[in-house]
Amino acid sequence: MRKHFIQVIFVASFILSVVSGVLAAEIGKPVRIASLCFHSGSQSVENIAAVIDLQGEQGIDLVCLPEAWTGSKSESMQGKTIQTISALANKHRCYICCSLFVEQDNKKFNSAILFDRDGKVACVYDKIFPYWSEVKREYPVTPAQKDLVVYDTDFGRIGFLICYDAKFPEVWRRLRDEGAELAVWPSAYSGDTELKAYSLLKRGQT
Repeated sequence: MRKHFIQVIFVASFILSVVSGVLAAEIGKPVRIASLCFHSGSQSVENIAAVIDLQGEQGIDLVCLPEAWTGSKSESMQGKTIQTISALANKHRCYICCSLFVEQDNKKFNSAILFDRDGKVACVYDKIFPYWSEVKREYPVTPAQKDLVVYDTDFGRIGFLICYDAKFPEVWRRLRDEGAELAVWPSAYSGDTELKAYSLLKRGQT
């Protein structure tokens, strides 16, 4: 399994902000975050569950999975993947952000689902700006029918974007204005320079 994906783990001695320009004087509690990186659909739910188990044993606070990590097929909120990730969050008392295609009301959404430390669905963010290839599919992704999501965890206030959402500055500005301290961004591409630029946004700046 190690040959097929890269596991990136970092420990934050402060809440890393990409939207509010948090200064060193505002250092918060240490937060351990694991970001798992691999091609969509290349890993089974069982394989990823094993990795989460490993990190859970080391006291992880937040696990982030990549965009649509189970592949192109959509699932319901009562599906196997949701149940598995919920159980893992509860078992290890950690938050998990699970991004996958979700089917609701005969529509397909590209969603980021945050599970809390009890394994309950804390919030769901649906992608606001689907990429053109998602819209042109036989069963297209529906743009979000609700607003941005910002959620208060026990270690800080986090906001959500998915992949192509990052191309739109107004999304970052609104997260900043909502007080998000950490942006969770499941994505199929790295972002690189644009993420560095957005991380410089501070309150009061446009």
